[in-house]
Amino acid sequence: MSEVTGPAASRLVGDVNSRFAEAAASYDQANIRLFQMAVAIGGFRANSGAWGRLNRQQQKYLPFDLASFEQGDLDMEIMPRPLLVPTRKEIGEENEQMWRGVNFAHSAGVPPEFVLREAGWSDDKIAMLGQAQQSQQQIAPAQPVTQAPPQLTPASSSGTGQQKKG
Repeated sequence: MSEVTGPAASRLVGDVNSRFAEAAASYDQANIRLFQMAVAIGGFRANSGAWGRLNRQQQKYLPFDLASFEQGDLDMEIMPRPLLVPTRKEIGEENEQMWRGVNFAHSAGVPPEFVLREAGWSDDKIAMLGQAQQSQQQIAPAQPVTQAPPQLTPASSSGTGQQKKG
C-alpha cells in the first residue's frame, strides 16, 4: 500500500510543519511591510492627483497617505496556513464522524447543543442549525424514521437551547 492518509501524512511531517510555520511567519512579516508600503504609496498617488480621474478601485486608496504607514493605520495580519490541506473526502469523513457522535450522544440522552459546543460550535451556529431544521420541517415534513435524529430549537435568552425529541 503506497497511499498515505491525511492524518498519517500530518504525523509524518510534524517536524517539517513547525519549520514551515516559522519560515512562513518570517516571510509574512516582510510581505506585510510590502503591502503596507504599497497601500501608503497608492494613497499618496490617489490624493496627489497623480492618477488623474480615479476609477472605483483607485478610490479605495483615498483614506490613506504616506503617514498611514507610520501611524499604524495599515496594520494587518496574515493568518497561519497549513502545510497539508485536508481533501474533501477527509473533511467529509470528519464531518460524518462528528454527526455520528452527535447522534450517539443524543441516543444516550446528551443534548445535541452540548455535544456541538464541545465540538467548537458557537451559539450562533447552533441557533442557525436549529432554525434550518425548523424551516426544513415546515417545507417537507420528515419521513418516518426508526430513530429520529436530534433536533435543535433556537437558543433561549439564557443562551442554552432546548432539546426537542422528534
